[in-house]
Amino acid sequence: WQEYAKIVEKFPLNQYARHGFAYVSLILNQPFGDVPPVPVSPRSTDDFYWLQFHISRLMRETNWAEALRLAELGVASCNFYTLKLLFKRLRKYIRLQIREFDAAIADLGAAHEQSPVDYLLNTHLFAELNRKEEALQELKRAVQYREMKLIYEPLCLISEKYSINGLPKSNLPPDELTRQIEQKEYRALVLA
Repeated sequence: WQEYAKIVEKFPLNQYARHGFAYVSLILNQPFGDVPPVPVSPRSTDDFYWLQFHISRLMRETNWAEALRLAELGVASCNFYTLKLLFKRLRKYIRLQIREFDAAIADLGAAHEQSPVDYLLNTHLFAELNRKEEALQELKRAVQYREMKLIYEPLCLISEKYSINGLPKSNLPPDELTRQIEQKEYRALVLA
């Protein structure tokens, strides 16, 4: 975090450094300083990176309606392949949080490329819908990334909460288990 702060201080117009500093600051609950406003008509990669930052900020604030609106703006207007996939993943996560499961399932069908985070979110989505066989399939895909603690830890918690598989258990109370899943999924989404 401090390294980003030094780089931003030395190169205040460098958008990659500013975005990186703001994003890491957001994740670490540190002040992120001045950031550009939400891009209304994003066109450049810088615009889309800032749009992603604002979506992540809104998710952290649990402003799901505005985060979903901006994620849909990103999906509709972004022509950069990897960023478009990111906006689709953000939208799927938001829909899972607000329990719009049918819309999240539709996003699954439209996905062309799956990442470890997608497998994690898919496992959770299918578990929420009590579609245990599909949840187990996604869990098996995700477990291959067990060396990635960002993915494996929330998978274990989801497996425990929904009794999907014999992954290690935390024995947390149900409310704490749910809270930990939310926190760890968010971290996986924004860091992985």
